[in-house]
Amino acid sequence: MDDRKLLSLIKKDPDAGMEKLLTLYSGYVFAVVKSRLDGVCDSAETEDCVSDVFISFYERLGSFNENGASIKNYLCVLARNIAVDCYRKKQKTVLLSYEEAETEDVSAAAVERVTASELVAKIEALGRPDSEIIIRKYWYGETSEKTAKALGMTPAAVDTRRHRAVLKLKAMLEEE
Repeated sequence: MDDRKLLSLIKKDPDAGMEKLLTLYSGYVFAVVKSRLDGVCDSAETEDCVSDVFISFYERLGSFNENGASIKNYLCVLARNIAVDCYRKKQKTVLLSYEEAETEDVSAAAVERVTASELVAKIEALGRPDSEIIIRKYWYGETSEKTAKALGMTPAAVDTRRHRAVLKLKAMLEEE
């Protein structure tokens, strides 16, 4: 089905048109979103992001220029932008829960006193690759194996550096 027919169907019968749009492009949009959010968001958050793309498309249907980009390209841009927004929101969320903090022997009281931006500044002060290892582990929930591959290290080296970085971070937080 070409773009004009699909747009006409969506305008005439929104339910049938959107169902056809989903059938044609849901896999494509999912692939775009997943490429941006893989390792950052869980599957439910990724699916929510994909849903947001189609909702956004429908809401912007009146401003879609049929003579401009194709529906596929338009969905790709929407998917990328919405996934980036989701990624940024996720970055702002500190995932150091009290259980993880206790596991890493960082006192919960120290974590409570520090705002997210202060914590990020302290983590960045650790320097690379320690700061990147901490962020990948606790912000993105990445495994040691995936982090090791990305940083060109062994998983054991990543675990050792993470442990030492957490101890340094703990000392920095307790100094305050």
